[in-house]
Amino acid sequence: MTRLCLLLPILFWQATAQPFAQDASYSLIGEAALLQKSDVAKLKKQADKGDLHSQMLLGVAYQYGYGTKQDDKTAAKWVSKAARAGDPVAEVVLGRFHAAGIGMAEKKDEALTWFKRAADKGNAEAQFELARAYQRGQGVHADELQANAWYRKAAERGFGPAKCALLANDPRFRAGRGARPPSLRYAPDPEYSEAARKARFGGTVELLLGVGEDGTVQEACVLRPLGLGLDEKALEAARRSKFDPTIKDGRTVPFALVVEKNFRLYPAQ
Repeated sequence: MTRLCLLLPILFWQATAQPFAQDASYSLIGEAALLQKSDVAKLKKQADKGDLHSQMLLGVAYQYGYGTKQDDKTAAKWVSKAARAGDPVAEVVLGRFHAAGIGMAEKKDEALTWFKRAADKGNAEAQFELARAYQRGQGVHADELQANAWYRKAAERGFGPAKCALLANDPRFRAGRGARPPSLRYAPDPEYSEAARKARFGGTVELLLGVGEDGTVQEACVLRPLGLGLDEKALEAARRSKFDPTIKDGRTVPFALVVEKNFRLYPAQ
């Protein structure tokens, strides 16, 4: 399923899907998806001894119900242990828990604190989350300069979504007033990756699309990833989308917009 959620008029730009930084949290989902009940019991023993990776895996396992009953509060407990011990990936995930109210009260300002801790350690994923908070005014006053500064830090460390975000925010790419946004004519549903299907994993991938003067998608990149191969599937589907071209001053112009690709598995699947 495709949903248009924000329109940003821009001139022609180039963007491609970029790999995530090595210290991103997405790989934990695939690892946790393989856990069996006996594995969770072993992880608890290691986690109780202070092993940070085991604590993080337990947090993800309880969040999604892998090898154990789904329990947001227990997920938050284990992620908090790893975060308070100084693990930057755990700090990012705990920040997201605070931001979304997963297993705890929603506190945007507390989320910002944890993102900042990990960002100051050089974690690119945290730098990206901090940039989004400044851009959207979540837990802090909106500040485009701060947002772009943190996006640049994350991009310099190879975090693809940050590179994508910088393209969306670059004022050189804005077409200005008077441009009529493109209207969607055709948007195929994305296919499920085998890894995500086996893990019974779903969610929403946020993409930035560059629509050419002919209404075809010329470029695409990932703004908010999911992992487990779903980002690539979202891009594949998005690139086949068709739009009625953008009109400005009586002529067609390139345009960029943010879209969401939703992945949901049902019992029959």
